[in-house]
Amino acid sequence: MKKEKRDQILQLLQENNFNLKRAKQAVPTKCSRVIGVLVPDLHDPTYMEGAYALTCFLDKAGFSVIVMNGGDNDRQRADTVACLAKRHVEGAVLVGSKFGSPEVSESLRDHLGEVPVLTVNSSFTLPNVYSVVADEANGVRQCVGYLYRRGRRKLLLLLDKDCPSSDKKESGFQAGCAEYPDISGHICRNVIATTENAAQAIRLAIAEAPDCDAILCSGDMLAAYVERHMQNLGYQIPGQISLIGMGNTCFSEVSNPRISSLNTRMVDGCLQAGKLLVRLLEGEQVERSTTLTCDLIIREST
Repeated sequence: MKKEKRDQILQLLQENNFNLKRAKQAVPTKCSRVIGVLVPDLHDPTYMEGAYALTCFLDKAGFSVIVMNGGDNDRQRADTVACLAKRHVEGAVLVGSKFGSPEVSESLRDHLGEVPVLTVNSSFTLPNVYSVVADEANGVRQCVGYLYRRGRRKLLLLLDKDCPSSDKKESGFQAGCAEYPDISGHICRNVIATTENAAQAIRLAIAEAPDCDAILCSGDMLAAYVERHMQNLGYQIPGQISLIGMGNTCFSEVSNPRISSLNTRMVDGCLQAGKLLVRLLEGEQVERSTTLTCDLIIREST
């Protein structure tokens, strides 16, 4: 380039406040590509263990990550999807079955229809959405079989309130009980995992099924509350009653006795979703849906 031309270009750049260092920083890289991660409840370790593993993976893969709290109901979770779209994310991961609602599906279609989306434990019939789902129904069915082999015949299932995965757990429980003619199963729905609500649910459930000898809870936090309340009532665990939680979270480890728990593979599911999302962003083809098997982690409570 001739000196005159070069000086002319430099003058124009100077007049327009061009900064070469800033220009280099603005060059698109993986680190400037943003992935959104939505979690139903940032206080719930069931989701946060998986979300943490996912964000660490994406960070190592060179992506920036935005983590947002989904909200308390379907409308709020749908609005969070719309809010995430305003951040111009290049992909998203929705963690947990609570996102599996028509409102969220509509919001995904309207606001994130042009980017790849991975869901963990929820599924949508949208062309850009892929899912990783734990087979919780079969896992619960296996829990029933395990309790039967341990001599338990009067089973009680406590289900969380407003959780779509409760339907899968209930169907697995019913299928498991149907395999053994001498098992009776009782279901208590819409239980909230707090000390007061768990205590009330246990009182009502025991009144309806006073001879139960095993309790399955749809979450480890709920199982921990149930364990403490049953002990306060004088029950011996596992002597009189076996107890199983679900999620294989820290609550199952810190309880006394430690609680047997169905490992619903939340961490594995989140990591798998992250890997699939990265592959999609790199232009690869991936399976529309991936199923993970669930395993019962046996501890002292059974």
